Order: sequence, then C-alpha cells, then structure tokens
Amino acid sequence: MHKHKVSISVFLIALCVFLFTIIAIFVNRKALKQFDTAIIESIQGMISAPLTTFFLAVTFIGSVKGVSIITIIFFCYLFYRRNYLYGLYLITSVGVGAGILNKLLKAFFQRERPDMLRIVSESGFSFPSGHAMGSVILFGGIALILYKMNGMVKLTIVCMVMAATLIIIIGLSRIYLGVHYPTDIIAGYVAGVIWVTISNFFYKSLIKMLKV
Repeated sequence: MHKHKVSISVFLIALCVFLFTIIAIFVNRKALKQFDTAIIESIQGMISAPLTTFFLAVTFIGSVKGVSIITIIFFCYLFYRRNYLYGLYLITSVGVGAGILNKLLKAFFQRERPDMLRIVSESGFSFPSGHAMGSVILFGGIALILYKMNGMVKLTIVCMVMAATLIIIIGLSRIYLGVHYPTDIIAGYVAGVIWVTISNFFYKSLIKMLKV
C-alpha cells in the first residue's frame, strides 16, 4: 500500500514537472500569448459591476494577506487541538512554497503581466501566478491535514471539492481582473501541486525519523 502511494506521488510530480516545463519553454512565444489573449478577451467580455465585486472579494482570498490570515487561523486551530506538527507543516509549507519559491520562479522567468484591460493594478512579474500557486498549497495542505487528522474519506472528498472550486475561482479572478495570463494560472496550479506533494513527502519522512 505504501509503495503504491509513493508510485502515485512520483507519477504526479513527474507529470506536473512535464506540464510546467512545456509551458515555461513557450512562455514568451507569440503563439502562446495569442492563446492567452483570446481567453482573457473571452472572460473579460463578461465584465459587469456585480461580477467585478465578486472577483475582487475572491481574489483577496488568494492574496498574500488572504492566504496569511487563513494560514494563521488554521495554524491556531491546529495548536488548539495540540496537532503541533501539522501546524508547523502548514505554516512552513505555505511560507516557503507560496512565498519564497514563487518569488524565485517569477524572478527567473521574468514574464511581464498582460498589457490589456486591468481592473486592478499589480506590480512585479506574472509567471507563475502567486494567487494560483498559493491557493493550491494552502487549501491542498489543509485538505491533506484534515484527512490525516480524521481519516474520513467522505469528509476529505467534500473538502477537496470545495477547495478545488475555490482554487479555480481564484484563478479565474486573476484573468478577469486582467493581471495574469491563463498560462500563468495553470503554471501556478501545477507548481502548487508539485510543492504540496514534495512537502507532504518530507513531512512523512520527518514523522518517521521522530518516531525512531
């Protein structure tokens, strides 16, 4: 059973690394920008006052402040439940993955943000999306922790569906607001999955070491 889980994790990481690499290779190519622009124009064709208000609220959840607030709240909950290692895992995973790693990737690829209609102003590079990557790392980590704490498959599935829905909406909000290309979002999702999988592996290894 353990070997089966390891095989799935390795396959998932390999697949995500492949997808990220393909996007990264073509990130500044004209054909990819045309693909991105077509999707942005389609999504921004639905612009309305109520939808803008909704996406502004949603995008805050995936922002540095939003992710930090949710992380701290859940961190406090875990410490209240005396699940100290889970709390440390979550805050470390989010801090390193959504914070440091995302900034390093953006600095490396240096992709400029879309030069189109911007409903909000953003500075810095766009690839991969910090909102997309951070939301996957945060909510993916929370889903894993809830499963490990409770061992309830049904509850985990419900949490994962809710988390996936929110993550997708956060990604759409960034495209709608004109601050990210769709491929920024996809790359952010993929990078987030890679980080969650790797950090979860290291967490399990640490637990084994501590038990020994």
